[in-house]
Amino acid sequence: MDDIRVDPDRELAELREYLGDDYRLARLQRHQVGMEEELAQLGDPQRLYRESLAYLYDLTVFAMSRTKEPYLDALAAAVQPPARVLDYGCGIGSDGLLLLEAGYRVEFADFASPSTQYLRWRMQHRGLDAPFHDLDRAPPGGGFDLAFAFDVIEHAPDALAFLG
Repeated sequence: MDDIRVDPDRELAELREYLGDDYRLARLQRHQVGMEEELAQLGDPQRLYRESLAYLYDLTVFAMSRTKEPYLDALAAAVQPPARVLDYGCGIGSDGLLLLEAGYRVEFADFASPSTQYLRWRMQHRGLDAPFHDLDRAPPGGGFDLAFAFDVIEHAPDALAFLG
C-alpha cells in the first residue's frame, strides 16, 4: 500500500472554508497562545477540549505538521484496507479521514465539541460517511481490527483508567 500522506494545503483550505469570515490567519500562527488564553478563560482542560474554537486551529497545525505520518504508516503496515479501524479521540478527524479515503472502514469516537462538529462538516464536504460514536452516550462496541488514539491518552485525567 502507498504511504498515507497529509496534504497540509487541504487541511488549511478546509479550515478556512469551514470558518469562512471568522477565519483568522493570526489565530493559526498563534495557535498555542490561543489555546493558553482559552484555557485561562475556561479554567479547566476538559472544558477546553469540549468548547474551544482555538483547538480547531491547534489541531489543524498539528495535522499540517505531518508529525503523525510515521504512525499512520505503522498502522497501514499492521492492517490493510478494508480493515475496520476506530479513531478514538478523533478531534477534527484528520487521521481517520486519510484512512477512510485509503479504503479503511473507519469509525470515529469522541465527545461532542466544536472539533467533532468540524469533522462532521469535513466528512460531508468530502462526500464521505462513517459512523460517529459520542463518548458521552456510550463507548463504541468491539469488533475492530485496530483502534488508535493519537494525541489522546496524555489528555485523559487518568491514563491507566483510560487504557483499561
